[in-house]
Order: sequence, then C-alpha cells, then structure tokens
Amino acid sequence: MKKFVFSFLMLATIVISSVSWTFASPVGGSKYGSYRLPANMQHTFTQQFRSNEYATVTVEGDNYTDLELKVYNQYNQLVAWDYTYDKEENVCQVTFYVPKAARGKATYKIVIVNQDNDFNDYKIWMQ
Repeated sequence: MKKFVFSFLMLATIVISSVSWTFASPVGGSKYGSYRLPANMQHTFTQQFRSNEYATVTVEGDNYTDLELKVYNQYNQLVAWDYTYDKEENVCQVTFYVPKAARGKATYKIVIVNQDNDFNDYKIWMQ
C-alpha cells in the first residue's frame, strides 16, 4: 500500500510540474505605446491575440487622473475590466483567456477611459 501511495504521489508531482500556462501574445508580437488622454475622454485600440491562450493588457497612468481599462471580445462582450480607484494607484492590469478561434487569432477592443477633468499621459503594454 505504501509503495502504491508513493508511486501515485510521484506521478501526481510529475503531472503537476509539467502543466504550464501559455500566454497569448498579440499577433505581430508585444505592443507598447505612450499616449495623452484628454479629460473625460477615451482611447480605443483594436488588437488581435493568438487564440487558445491567455493575454495581458497593462495601462500605467501619470497619477493625476483615474483610469479605467476595459477589454471586449469580437461580440462586444466585456471580458476584462480594471480601474484605478484613486490617483495613488496608477496601474490597471487585466489577464483574460482568448478562446479557440478561426485562423488561430481573435480580435479584441481595448478601451482606456479617463475619469477626471485633466489629461493623463499613460503607457500601454499588450502581451
């Protein structure tokens, strides 16, 4: 019995250690940009991600206004959301799963909203 339990635990350890997360990079590689977002306005990006993987979008603001980050799939359904609740917290980051799609890629809409009455100089990374 002890030999069976030991063998089972060894097999479970091997299986668990072999599982890895795969992250979806944008089609064409990681994307980065710096932008100025006017007061009470929004920027919208369209980005294709490889399907059947996870994707991450990060927005870092300048600490002067609150930002909101929304990600919508090709059916205009909200799939990920983050918000900077105060001006001290200046980073929004979401990770979402890109399901299997035709031709191995899916198109997403990324929206950054400035919630305040001043501009925000922000950076965005799509990985």
